[in-house]
Amino acid sequence: MIHVSSSKSHFSNQYFFRADSFYLAFHPGDRSTPGNTRVILDHSLQWVVTPPCFNSAKVTNNLTESKLSRAEKLQYKPDSTCTEESLAGMKQTLFQILLEKIGAKKGVWDW
Repeated sequence: MIHVSSSKSHFSNQYFFRADSFYLAFHPGDRSTPGNTRVILDHSLQWVVTPPCFNSAKVTNNLTESKLSRAEKLQYKPDSTCTEESLAGMKQTLFQILLEKIGAKKGVWDW
């Protein structure tokens, strides 16, 4: 009986796994805004404002700082196009997300 080595198929499977992992790490995927993103709530107008848009916002003095998940629960609406755009989901690679998680890169919604 002759035994044929399967080293070639092992190599091709290993190569495929590495190529697939590389693709997953660096291929952009859709990412939605995390629920723990910091926002400002205007309780009088029932609006949500993001910090980058606060200086141009027309809000009352009935404000609290909160998280996006709370604004969604209260069904508050964005105060402006600026807030809508700053809360919009975006494409990010797993590598970019990993860099944000370990603190090597500032997060998109870290304001």
